[in-house]
Amino acid sequence: MKQFKIYFFSIIFNFTFLYANSQALIIDHNSAFLEPIPAWAIQKASDSLHIAYGHTSHGSQITYGMKALANQSEELKGYKGDFYCWKEYHEVYGDNPCLDIDDGFRPGDLGHNGDTTWASRTRDYLLNENRAKDINVVMWSWCGGCSDNTDEGIQTYLDAMNQLEKDFPNIKFIYMTGHLDHWSDETLKHNNQLIRNYCIANNKILYDFADIESYDPDGNYFEFSNDNCDYYDQDGNYLGNWAEEWQNSHVLGHDWYQCSAAHSKPLNGNRKAYAAWWLWARLIGWKPDTDSIEISLQPHDTAICDSGTTGFSIDFNNADSIRWQYKVPGFSPFIDVFDNDIFTGATEKTLMISVPDTGYNGYMFRCQLYLNDTFVISDIALLQVDKFIKANPVYDSYVCTDTTTLYGNDPYPGQSEWIVDEGNAILESSDNIIAKIRNLQFGSVFIYKITNGTCVDSDTILILKVDPIEIINQPDNITATTGDSIELEINTKGNSDAIQWYKNLFPLTDNDRIKGSNTQTLRILNVSPSDFGDYYCEIYGFCNTILSDTIHIDVINSIDKIDNNNIKIFPNPFTKSLNIYSENMLLGGKIVDYNGKTIKKIKRGTNIIDTSNLIPGIYIIQIKTPKGISFIKIVKLQ
Repeated sequence: MKQFKIYFFSIIFNFTFLYANSQALIIDHNSAFLEPIPAWAIQKASDSLHIAYGHTSHGSQITYGMKALANQSEELKGYKGDFYCWKEYHEVYGDNPCLDIDDGFRPGDLGHNGDTTWASRTRDYLLNENRAKDINVVMWSWCGGCSDNTDEGIQTYLDAMNQLEKDFPNIKFIYMTGHLDHWSDETLKHNNQLIRNYCIANNKILYDFADIESYDPDGNYFEFSNDNCDYYDQDGNYLGNWAEEWQNSHVLGHDWYQCSAAHSKPLNGNRKAYAAWWLWARLIGWKPDTDSIEISLQPHDTAICDSGTTGFSIDFNNADSIRWQYKVPGFSPFIDVFDNDIFTGATEKTLMISVPDTGYNGYMFRCQLYLNDTFVISDIALLQVDKFIKANPVYDSYVCTDTTTLYGNDPYPGQSEWIVDEGNAILESSDNIIAKIRNLQFGSVFIYKITNGTCVDSDTILILKVDPIEIINQPDNITATTGDSIELEINTKGNSDAIQWYKNLFPLTDNDRIKGSNTQTLRILNVSPSDFGDYYCEIYGFCNTILSDTIHIDVINSIDKIDNNNIKIFPNPFTKSLNIYSENMLLGGKIVDYNGKTIKKIKRGTNIIDTSNLIPGIYIIQIKTPKGISFIKIVKLQ
């Protein structure tokens, strides 16, 4: 039977590092490269590490170099994506977590000869600060304290670090050498070597600050150099600046990037940042230069609406085979996935799931990757299946008031919301099933939306706010001559739904002479004696129903027309008024244009007619007397 070596990529670090101190971990100039660090290790470190870093200006070369690295493009050598960010607090940047660094968690640095103020500040922070509850890495830097230190002072530093490790066994403490200082070169080299020797002998973690800035990226060693990357001969004669020389001979944006590096050059800040990420990656289990499986894309939690299709994906550098597994909610173990009606791709990089219902909510998925006699287990990804809920609100409706109430479907277990899509209506209690509406206007449109995780449904409702009907104008009684055409027109305001004209209490219908029996204008063509009678209109509204006044139509024969000479109209042509003279009583009449449209009505007994509102033109005046009707052509001047 095969013996499997298992590497568990734990989701919760509380805090068990995949790096164990079975031997010293030295981060030096050989670690100051970005290319070898796999993307999965960067992402895993960002998701798992919570770092407290104490420093002054020289130490900021690390964090400033890392901050500028997060803004680079993939043209930079070794850059694998936009996930190199770090933040003062753990947070998500884009789709990836940012590395959590409490930068400058306490003021100061490692001080000078025998100073342990930094140690007491660390202890106070870890014991008393709420911010420190998830800290699992602590690192302090020097800022000149190694250049003027003694053997006893260095040992005091080492003892204080060792005691912190004993007192806080779940936290990794990072030792550090001091930055280069050409003017204290011999003392500095001696003290830095004491720190290196101690870390190697006692299996400590060392970030070798001085060694990183003693080499250029090509591995050239500068024995006599300073923190600004200036280098000298053994007699102290200035020879050049190795960082500037390397930058000038290489491509900005590809081989190096601009960044702020206190007391130094950008290239030095680059290498400090690369070495820092190398350190973080080693702490979460990355082993460079080994034949192992490296996961570059972990499966992520997925949410879906029921009866949908989703998937989990993984990517890696090499593996003999893979197998997806799932675990139902509860305490049951993970079991292997096999292709069926629900699962497709059980041994592929992407597992597709056709979710039939909410019964799969809370299932957990992971992937096992096999290589030789080892296997690696991916992160666990959660499947969230949300229940689809139909909105199903009330139907479109007419209302006669400025207020109303809308009712929606119960959104449980989701959330509902009313939205005014069109109009100026005001919603009250818009996030409840019942919404009260104020300030309704004609044609307001509302949307009722239910959201339950990834499930979203909405429906649109049209509310027509209508006004009661009111008659604003209707015709007087009419005397018509056989063969004429007449119109009965009703003008209203408000919102009507239907209209019906009646004659002598009986509803009218359209025929070859009756037109518009269901409109506001009733027309009677070729009037005959049978059209004599009483007419009225019934108007049906959404809010009320009204009746017009009764309109009496009298019909006389055309032979009853009188001679025009019995009527005198003067002046003709006219301007502002007309005078009517008749030997008989005037029973009324009207002025019509040549299209037969009534322009002005003449009341009974009227002798003087105001014509100031008529436009210039030719008209016909009809005058009715007991003798009949007279038709006279008249002309309106300016």
